[in-house]
This record gives sequence, structure tokens and C-alpha cells, in this order.
Amino acid sequence: MCFMSQKKYSESAEFGKLVSAIKKKRCILFLGAGINRKPPEASGTSYTFDINDQLPDGKGLCERLISKSGLDFPEYVDKFNLQQVSQYIVLESKGNRFELNEMLLDILHSQQKPSPLLLALADLEFPLVITTNYDRLFEKAVLNRKFIEFQDASINYKKSNHKTYGKEGKTLLNVMVYSKDVKEETPKYVPISKESSNSIPTLFKMHGDLCLEGANGIDSAVITDEDYIDFIMRMTSTKNYPVPQGILQNFFEMPIIFIGYSLKDYNFRLLMKILHKDKNNYPGRYSIDPKPDELIKKIFVERFSTSFFIEDAWTVIPEIYHQALGKPMPNYYG
Repeated sequence: MCFMSQKKYSESAEFGKLVSAIKKKRCILFLGAGINRKPPEASGTSYTFDINDQLPDGKGLCERLISKSGLDFPEYVDKFNLQQVSQYIVLESKGNRFELNEMLLDILHSQQKPSPLLLALADLEFPLVITTNYDRLFEKAVLNRKFIEFQDASINYKKSNHKTYGKEGKTLLNVMVYSKDVKEETPKYVPISKESSNSIPTLFKMHGDLCLEGANGIDSAVITDEDYIDFIMRMTSTKNYPVPQGILQNFFEMPIIFIGYSLKDYNFRLLMKILHKDKNNYPGRYSIDPKPDELIKKIFVERFSTSFFIEDAWTVIPEIYHQALGKPMPNYYG
């Protein structure tokens, strides 16, 4: 499998295949939290992005949760491990998730705007987007990519784990959210066929969403140690499988581009391993990563047939946009 150098990736056959699949609406976007962070200093990008709109990384989120909680964390809690920090907050709240969710909502669902990269990805209209993010910035990007005033663009999810999202009576996005309730039926998803794409894109929030309705929290976010254990147990079970079967079908039939993930993330690697179990041949798998870990990269190439574009997303996504849509990616906030 090819490893694309900084100078040659955009002219490679693999990049051409990726762009072709995106143009035909035959590519899945697998979206991670790194998509809404400031560009690296070395990128030299001309795109405008307010640093106040970036989301914290895992370490930053831990620091803010610890500060907001006001708790005295003992030494046995790894203060840079989000699963442990959030688990300790829940334990100290006697199992009540309301306080944790309220803090996370304040951090992740405040007034941040989608990055130019998210707006560009929304413009590309991937038929299916899978994310482990809890925030709603992609939803904002879909709704507001042509309405840059960014007024209230939040979604008030109800108890249903299937929500349509639109503006002025037009549905722009179907949203499916993982539910922790094993009794709740997995939402139905009609897979994209080779003959036609779904006219309305679908976003599947695999690790849930932070939802509050007054004093009663609708909790679906996979964030604590126990949450991850329960999620993995369901992912390895044939009963109450949390991912719609139609999405799984497309997962193995269509190319996937991974953006915003670190391959060093153990949970992401575990998820990939589970999703690809019992399968040997896949369509293209593509990852944008300027500095991938060499050992883990070798594993992804050999096991998941992944092609790497060795460059930062602030360089690659504008090139994808240009080749797929035939025009330069706009400077949305310029």
C-alpha cells in the first residue's frame, strides 16, 4: 500500500480513487475530534479560524472537567485520562450523570463555530458520516454552511435516537445516535446502493451525544470507563448490536476516509479491530495524518489496507475540495 509524500500525494493513483469516490457519493467519512482544532503552525494555511472556536483535545478536556468539578482527585486517578476523570466525577456524584453531562455541554456545546474544514466536508456532501464525537459542530456545519451568520444551530434531541435536521422545512441531515438502552431498537438505515445514493446524508454518532432536557438527562455518551466496557461488550455481541446493519453493509462496500483521529488512540484502534473482524478484503481505506506512528501505520496498512496521506488536514482537505468540486475551497470566515 502506498505512502504518500507531502509533494506527491495529490498526484497519486490512491488520491485519485478517493476523489472519484467522493464525487460519485460513494465514500464514507469517519470523523474524529481533531477536525475542529487550529492548524499547525507549519501548515502555512490562509484559512481563517478563531482559536476560541477550537475544541479541547483529550488532555485539555480533562483539565477543564477537573477545574469545573471542584473535586480533589486522588493520585490513583490518571488526570490525563478522560475515561478515568469522567468516571471519578460520576462516582463522586453517586452515579448521577447529570453533573458530568452539564459540564461537558458547557465545554463542547457552547458557542463554538465549525472549522473551515468541517464546512468544506459538509459541502462535499458525504452520503454517510460516522463519528465518535459528542459535539454538534458537524450538524452546525451542514445547517449553516451557506448561512455564515451562525445563529442558533443547536439540535434539541428528544428521546428518539433518530432525528432529522433541517432548515425552513427542508431536511438536510438524518442523525442517528447510539443508545445505551439495550431495550431500545437500533434505528433502521437503508444502505446506499451502487445505483443511487441517499439524497439526504446520514450522520451516525457511534459514541452518542450529550443531551439534556431540563432536570432529566438523556444520556447516550460513551465517555467513562464503564461506558466503554459496555459499548465494547455490545459491539462483540450478536444481540442488540448498536450499529445499524445497513451502515455495516456500507462500511464493507464503500471506501472510507478517516479524518481527525490519532492512530495512537487505543479506543479508536480497538473499534477498528472490532468493525473489521471476520473480513479480509475492503474497499479503500484512507487516513490523513502528518506524523503517523510508524509501527501502528504498518498495522493499518497490512490489516486494514489503509493508504496514508502524510500531510495535515488543512492542506489535504482543500485539495480534495478543489479536485472534487472543481473550485477552490472558500475562506468561509475571510
